[in-house]
Amino acid sequence: MRKIICITQGGIESPSANFRIRQYKELFKKDGWEISEFNLKNLYYPELTKNLYFHYLIKLLGVYFIFKKINKLILHNKFKKTDVIWINKYAIKQVELHRYNKVIIQDIDDAVFYNSLENFTATLNTATHLLIGNNFLANEILKIKKVNYDIIPTAIHIDLYPKKQYFNDKFVIGWIGSPYTNKYLIEIKDSLNQFLAKNDCELHIISDKLEDFEGVFTEKCKL
Repeated sequence: MRKIICITQGGIESPSANFRIRQYKELFKKDGWEISEFNLKNLYYPELTKNLYFHYLIKLLGVYFIFKKINKLILHNKFKKTDVIWINKYAIKQVELHRYNKVIIQDIDDAVFYNSLENFTATLNTATHLLIGNNFLANEILKIKKVNYDIIPTAIHIDLYPKKQYFNDKFVIGWIGSPYTNKYLIEIKDSLNQFLAKNDCELHIISDKLEDFEGVFTEKCKL
C-alpha cells in the first residue's frame, strides 16, 4: 500500500490543516493510500501537560529535549517508510527534509512566507510539487523559487458538514476570524456600518476574542 505522511502545524484547532489536509484523508484511503499525520508542534513545543507551572518545570529540567529527540527519531522512521511527504505550509529546519529522496508536497493557503521566510524557504527548496490556494500566493512564491504547482482553492468537504434547514429573511454578512485578523474587519468598520444602516441586513461575527468588537459596529451586529 502506498503511504503518505502529513506534516501539520497543530491539532484540530488548526483550520488550515483541517481544510487543506485532514478532510481529504478518507478519500485518499478509499483510493488505496495509507495516511498518517505528524504534528510539527511535537518537535519544538511538546505538549506534555496542561498545567502551566508543571509545564515550565519540566522545561527547566530538560525533559522537553528528551521528548524532542524521541519525536524526531519517530518522524525520521516515518519518512524512511513513506512514499509522499505532504506538508501543511512549511516544516522547520530541524526536520531536515533534504535528507530524503521522496515526493515532497508543500501545501500553502496563506502568505506565511512574510513572517516565516527562513523555514518556508528551507521547505520550498526541498519541495517537488506545490499545492497553492490562489493565484496571488502562487505569484509571490514563484518569486522565491520556481517549483511545479497546482492552484487548489481551499474548499469544504460538504459531506462532513450536513446542511441544516435554516431560513432567514434578512441578508446576513458572516465573518469568521482569529484574534490576529480581527483588526482587518475593524479597519473597514465605517463602510460596514454605512451598509448596515442603509440595508435590511445583519453582520454576524464569529471569533474567540469578541471583546475586540464591542462598541465597534451598530446594533445590527451579532457577536
